[in-house]
Amino acid sequence: MNKEERAMYDVSLKRKWDAEAVRQYQEQQLSEAIQKGIETGIEQGIEQGIETGIKQGIETGIKQGIEKGIERGAEEKSYIVVKNLINELKLTDDIIARVAGVSLDFVKQVRADLARDRK
Repeated sequence: MNKEERAMYDVSLKRKWDAEAVRQYQEQQLSEAIQKGIETGIEQGIEQGIETGIKQGIETGIKQGIEKGIERGAEEKSYIVVKNLINELKLTDDIIARVAGVSLDFVKQVRADLARDRK
């Protein structure tokens, strides 16, 4: 190989290695971009999941709180009705339970509370 051929070979070889270096750099950049995209996607997914979970938790808590409040209000109203039936009409526990729409045990508990409060 003469000097001119050797120079052309060296230029060709340099271009080949330069092209390979560019290809490897692009591959590395693409790999890093993909990894960063995955990490960002995971972070956003976690944030959205937490946000959605909190929102659903709050909605469920509010709903349960309202239901509990309604139940408690109904129970307090029943307590007052049973108490008034006991104090005002002197009815039997069985009749009070049927009229107020509560259990016999509930009436007995109210009667016990009233007896305890009188002492």
